[in-house]
Amino acid sequence: MGEINIADLIAGGRDLFGQIDTVTVLISLLVAFLMGGVIFFIYKKSFNGVIYNHSFNISLALVTILVTLIVLTISTNIVLSLGMVGALSIIRYRTAIKDPMDLMFLFWAITTGIATGAGAYIVAVIGAVVVIFALWFFGRFYTNQFIYILIIRYNSDGTEDEIKKHYYKLSHRLKSRIQKGEVVELTLELNLSTDGSRFIDDISKTIGVENVSLIQYNGDYVG
Repeated sequence: MGEINIADLIAGGRDLFGQIDTVTVLISLLVAFLMGGVIFFIYKKSFNGVIYNHSFNISLALVTILVTLIVLTISTNIVLSLGMVGALSIIRYRTAIKDPMDLMFLFWAITTGIATGAGAYIVAVIGAVVVIFALWFFGRFYTNQFIYILIIRYNSDGTEDEIKKHYYKLSHRLKSRIQKGEVVELTLELNLSTDGSRFIDDISKTIGVENVSLIQYNGDYVG
C-alpha cells in the first residue's frame, strides 16, 4: 500500500464536496443579517429584566452571522468540517448567563445561523415566526403583573399592627423578618396587578417607621 498524501486528501475532499459559490454566500449572509436584526429587535422589546445589556443584544445578531459563516465553511469540505468540530470542542466560554431567557435567545441565534448556513431559509423564517408567537402567547399572562420586594425597617414598639393594615390588603408573602433589639427589618414579596407603589407613602408616615424600600424584581432575588 502506498503512503497517504494529506495534501491530495484535502484536495480530493474539495473536489468531492465542491466550493460554494459567491452568490450563495452573499444570500446566506444577507438572510443571517436580517434574521439577526429580528432577534435583536425582539430581545429589546421583550426584555423585562433588571438591567438591559445592549452589548449582549448586539452579540446575538453577530452570533447568527458567525454561525452562518461556520456552517457555510464546513459544508464545503468534510476534512475541514472535522477539523472545525475539533477546534470548537476545546473552546471554553466563561461568560455566565443567569437569565434563562437570555440563554433561549442565544440558542435561537445559533439555530437560526445553522439553518441559514445550511440554506434552509424557510426553516429560519418559520422558526422565527413560531418563537415570536410563543413569546407573545406565554408572555401575555404576565403583562399586567408587577412583582416587588418591600423592605420595611421600623421600631417594633406598637408599630407592627399599624404597618400590617397597609400590606395585608395586598397579595404578599413573607420573605424574612430580622429583629435586632427593638428594630425590625421586614422583607415581603408583593404581587400587584398594577403599579400600586403609592401605598408606601402611607407606610413611611407611620410612627416608628425608619425607612421603606420598594424594589421591582424578576425572580433573581433570593430571600
